[in-house]
Amino acid sequence: MNERVNYLINLLATRIKDIRLKKNITQQELADMSGLSLNAIKGAERGECQLKTFVSILIPLGIDELIENMLPEQLPSPVDMTLRSRKKLRARKKDKPEDEDLNW
Repeated sequence: MNERVNYLINLLATRIKDIRLKKNITQQELADMSGLSLNAIKGAERGECQLKTFVSILIPLGIDELIENMLPEQLPSPVDMTLRSRKKLRARKKDKPEDEDLNW
């Protein structure tokens, strides 16, 4: 793994531990609240966990809404929206079959 990845993983692990301690919750209490094992909590606080474990820890800590703020929905650009919502201004001429007889 590169240096930036390691830094961010350690930062997230440290922040989880800091929030837990600020809320005066033990690792065992957090394990019980999240439905995880004590070892899973310890691993997460070392930066060694799966994404599902990480999210399961955020919910009882009350910080799961931060995920939605951190990764907002990607809406189409105004240009894309304009192109998709253009109204037709005129009809196109339909191609007539070549073998069509015109009787005048």
